This record gives sequence, C-alpha cells and structure tokens, in this order.
Amino acid sequence: AGPYIDRRAEAREQEGWWDEARGDPATRYVLARGTAQLVRGEASPQVGFLGGDHPLVQRATRESMLLLGWYRDLRCVLVEVDDDALGAGEGPDLDPAAAVGLPGVRFEELRPLAPLLEETEASLLAYARALSFWRLRHRFCGVCGSRNLPIRAGHVMHCTSAGCGTDIFPRIDPAI
Repeated sequence: AGPYIDRRAEAREQEGWWDEARGDPATRYVLARGTAQLVRGEASPQVGFLGGDHPLVQRATRESMLLLGWYRDLRCVLVEVDDDALGAGEGPDLDPAAAVGLPGVRFEELRPLAPLLEETEASLLAYARALSFWRLRHRFCGVCGSRNLPIRAGHVMHCTSAGCGTDIFPRIDPAI
C-alpha cells in the first residue's frame, strides 16, 4: 500500500484510453503471464518494463490490456500474455522469457521476488498481479456462464449475454 501510483480512475471511463496509451511513447508496459510478471536482473531485480514499440505490445489486443495508472508520472499499462501470444509453443522446452527477445528477463512469481524489489516496484507488481488474477478467475459470468469481456480500461468484467449483462468488479478486501 502507499502512494506509489496515481490510479486516475477517471481515465478508465474514456473510450479512447487504449489509443491514447498506444500513442504516447512514454507509456510503460508491464507484462504478466498468468500470475507471473516480467522482471529483469538477478541480485537486484526490477520490473521488466517494455516500451510501446516492443512486438508483444504491438500485437496485444485491447482485451489483454489494463490501465494501471501513472507510475512515476508515466502511464503504466498491464499486458496479459499467454503462450500463444509469446509464440513460445508448448512442451518441456517452453521458455516464455526467451520469446520476449530481451537479455536478462524472466517471468517470475511475486511472492519470492517481493522482498528483493524496491518497495514501489513491489507494490506496482502486487497491484498488477491482483488484477490479473482477478481477471483470470472471472473470464465467465458467475450468473449465466457467458463469456466476460473487460470494460473501463480492464477494471470491470462485463457479461456478453444480452439477457444478463452483469458487471463484475474486483474485490477490495483489506489484507492484514
């Protein structure tokens, strides 16, 4: 917790948030593969931010992106990737980090990584992981079973059934 990110909730309501993020060369992208995030460095790991010109960001769909807010005064967007997006294939030789095409990066779970990260970076990844995990668990409507699609810059999952249309929001339970 803390003032590490300016969430700017009003920006989530803008229909063109995605185009605006893509058009801003200063936008930073955080990659998540399931509940693991892209990091770089061994002894002093850091968030593996990507720029908008990276091929994985260029190929990302609007549904795979989520506006986290402004981190260190720069727009920060979560990009959820899977093995298909990485082009990493399947099987024992799967190396999703190699598919990113940058030296010294890897996908890693946050729990063992958190104590090694700088405090605000750990907080950013915790926020990104929580939202990514929530979205992963709510791909289908709990009311009618239809597919959900993200709206409001990824912070609401909306049922695609015309007869249902339920909106699902992330839980905000405090943790102690």
